[in-house]
Amino acid sequence: MKKILIAILLLSSAGKILGGGERTNLQGMGMARTSTAVARGIDAIGINPANLGYPDKGTVTFNIINFGTHIGTDFLDFGLYNKYFTGNDTGGAIYLTDRDKHRILEAFPSGVAHTGFDFEIKLFSVSFQIERIGGFALSAIERAGFNLKIPQDYVEFILYGNPIGRRFDFSQTYFNALWFREYALSYGRQIPHFNFLKSMTAGFTVKLIHGYGAAYVSHNDSYFTTDANAVLSYQVDVQTKAAGIDMFAEDTAKQNYSPFPRPAGTGWGFDLGVSGFVIDELSFGVALVDIGSINWNNNAREITCYSTYTIDDPFAGNQLDTLENAVKTESKKISGFSTTLPTALRLGVAYQFNKSPLVGKNFPGELLFAFDYHQGFNNAAGNTTVPRFSLGAEYKPWKWLPIRTGVSVGGSDRLNMGFGFGFLLGFLDIEFASENFDAVFAPNSFNRFSFAFGMKLRI
Repeated sequence: MKKILIAILLLSSAGKILGGGERTNLQGMGMARTSTAVARGIDAIGINPANLGYPDKGTVTFNIINFGTHIGTDFLDFGLYNKYFTGNDTGGAIYLTDRDKHRILEAFPSGVAHTGFDFEIKLFSVSFQIERIGGFALSAIERAGFNLKIPQDYVEFILYGNPIGRRFDFSQTYFNALWFREYALSYGRQIPHFNFLKSMTAGFTVKLIHGYGAAYVSHNDSYFTTDANAVLSYQVDVQTKAAGIDMFAEDTAKQNYSPFPRPAGTGWGFDLGVSGFVIDELSFGVALVDIGSINWNNNAREITCYSTYTIDDPFAGNQLDTLENAVKTESKKISGFSTTLPTALRLGVAYQFNKSPLVGKNFPGELLFAFDYHQGFNNAAGNTTVPRFSLGAEYKPWKWLPIRTGVSVGGSDRLNMGFGFGFLLGFLDIEFASENFDAVFAPNSFNRFSFAFGMKLRI
């Protein structure tokens, strides 16, 4: 039985090893990741390459430091954790009533809890414009992330045991972790436009992908049940595929770390986009990003955990002894496997309110409104097929002080509130942002955290 519990714990915690995307656009993060139509210069990298076709402040822009991270779950908010997992006022155990147990189980939306972590850092990025040719950007971006799904049945089993006639289905347990670096060349320029548009641009990005680590559950059909005759039966049937750079292999684990290790996987990725202005104050953007895959062929392994067993007499010592050694795990080398990039479609519109003929030239400062729709096409690490909608705003009482906020719904995060600000000093931009500022107003429902920081120079 101990091995069954160990297998369950491994499944429920494996995704915590790693942590991906869209985090280094400080303007977008402060506006709850609303950026498809408004990102310019190096901020357009990974968002919409077509926006490179429009002028940015300065001829050349490059980052000094730029990173963003996010971690969150739709289960176990801060209030629930404080109430049930920190002990009572005397430091002793808490005894759960049926109402308490019901409240904990209600924390699982649709019966499955989703947890994710992602981290992104721009190791290097530079954008520059050449008159009459367009805008270019070169970048090297490190990205890592995981998705983890835990069924409600785990917690229900812990809280209530195994009642007669109940089947606990663990087959929806899933994780997907990914760590890679992309070297990208982006280009955007103005193109002939329709008569009803003021201007239009198109752009593309080509990415060379070096993969450093990947792991995912490729098969899971596990359960535990007690039938009407009190006969216990279980099945553990899990298959995981993984690959990693040499520093993860047992025989090379003591080697020194290299900033440019031999990749465990390689691949290519592409971004495509268009953007335009309908009138001076109204713009739009459309982008299809992260098209591609990574082929993993270095240190690739397939790990299989399988066992099926029935106990019709729990007092029979020989059955328990056999159960103790029933779970078998096998790891074998394989030629390789492939994982897709987190492919997604982005649609955005933006309205520069201070340029509206309705307000005139006496409007105090600059005010921008923007709306985005994000649709992922797979459940790769850091991605989801659940659509996401966001509405953001940026107000500049003075040109050097942007104040940003926004709200988003959908995706893997339900409801978020973004906030950010910066100091745009002409030659130097310093910016901060978070898309989880709602935790300030509702600390007891806090279950997500994000932060991004960036500095860039303009010439």
